[in-house]
Amino acid sequence: MVRQIVDIPEKDLVLFQELAKKHKWKIEKKDSIKEAADNFVLTPAHLAILEESSNLPEEEYISAEESLKFLDSL
Repeated sequence: MVRQIVDIPEKDLVLFQELAKKHKWKIEKKDSIKEAADNFVLTPAHLAILEESSNLPEEEYISAEESLKFLDSL
């Protein structure tokens, strides 16, 4: 599944909603997305990892995939 944010012109909103309903797409309103972002919290463990990694020399950086695996293991 791909999450995509799109801006729909007001004149096309009804058409887009009909299309989304037909294809059973999930539509989130801006308020729910903003609320999720406002409630996002980094734990002390996450902050410690970020602090530690910010002191590493560039040649020791790890890939995004490796980073996500490490965070998932916490």
